[in-house]
Amino acid sequence: MPMRIQALAITILSVLSISYVQAATESSCEGTHKYILIHGIGGSASSFKDMKGALEAQESCSEAYHFNYKTKDSSLIVNDFSKELNQFIKDLPNSKNKKDITLIMHSQGGLVGLNWLIQAHKNSEGFDKDQVERIKNYISLSTPFLGSDFAMMGESVFFSLGLDSNIISPFGKRQLHNMKYGSSFYQGLIEFFTSKEGLKFQEFVRKNIKVLNISAMAPYKDYVFTKHVSQFFEGDLVVNTPSMKLNFLYANWTDQKEAKHKRFSLGEFAHSYGTHMEAGPGDGIAEVPSECKEISKCDHEGYLSMRQFLDQDQPINDESIGSNIRGFDLHIIATFPEELKSLDEAEVTMQLSENISLSNYRLKGASQTPVNIIGNKAYFIIKGTIVSDRIQENATLVLDHPDLQETTTKVTVEKGTATFIKADFSNK
Repeated sequence: MPMRIQALAITILSVLSISYVQAATESSCEGTHKYILIHGIGGSASSFKDMKGALEAQESCSEAYHFNYKTKDSSLIVNDFSKELNQFIKDLPNSKNKKDITLIMHSQGGLVGLNWLIQAHKNSEGFDKDQVERIKNYISLSTPFLGSDFAMMGESVFFSLGLDSNIISPFGKRQLHNMKYGSSFYQGLIEFFTSKEGLKFQEFVRKNIKVLNISAMAPYKDYVFTKHVSQFFEGDLVVNTPSMKLNFLYANWTDQKEAKHKRFSLGEFAHSYGTHMEAGPGDGIAEVPSECKEISKCDHEGYLSMRQFLDQDQPINDESIGSNIRGFDLHIIATFPEELKSLDEAEVTMQLSENISLSNYRLKGASQTPVNIIGNKAYFIIKGTIVSDRIQENATLVLDHPDLQETTTKVTVEKGTATFIKADFSNK
């Protein structure tokens, strides 16, 4: 075990020992804390290995449950699973402690938990607002909150012939579609987060629920090689870094020539070495080995970070990762006049800068074409790298369509972070 991880494990062990003794002196476990583990697309309870055993071993009055759902069913989507989760939570006995539930979610599981939290808070049909009061912690592990290249690839591989289902696919078609950049699911999520209602939700969560997004980084990243193309390699081999945290910039594309950015932030985030699933020399970020039942023998960085967050409200954040991240994602949602045809001819160009290097992601010459079109909305994504030493850089965007006047604005991009720009050209 590396000395750095060993020292962290000893620190956590001392805190656990105190809390365990305190819990053991209680007359009963009526205050049992419940952990709900939610796997991702194509996953199962085995996605967590022995996390359940580790959690229960380190807290005398705790119990962990696996929430399983039909991830291979192509007819079901995140909202269906969130309704099932609502019933699952209702069926868990209440404890003396009002805040008696922690959600721990891997990959798509974080979207299931987030959607449940939003819909239950809104008291939507099929959801119970009262159950939200029971949530103490919301912890995600490599969740694609803002989209995934893997989802786009998976849909192309398993459903390229227009099939609604594929018996050899471990993933449901509609679930993959919802996790694509620019899907109606993600557009709805961003629209909610940046609305007045979404800002009230943000305030509620900040006051009542502890949130942690753990962003995994493949341990064999070559920082020299990826200096100019880091957006391809910064992540856990399935989800890239900017998409794994509920922290992003957003602004409107206006005629003022410079977008005024705001930040959406929902809790803590931490970097940890690991892969989306166990692969090669990397630990799967959610796959906790049985050795972690004894924290002094645990060298799983993701679990140690989560454990410290649970015990001390502060995760272990590997600064050696964060200090080297350079990639950014820039999402543009453009609304065009209803009568305008051929939205696929729309293009967004980021003007060249010595401080920014662009990927060749869906480039058409020097321009980006839409990755998705829904009605009169076109969705663009630009991936790039900030090669300067600054955390943020400004960039100039030009949007063009053969039947519209060219328009320009300046935007801010940030290392390891996504920026969302909403552009309304419906009255042009």
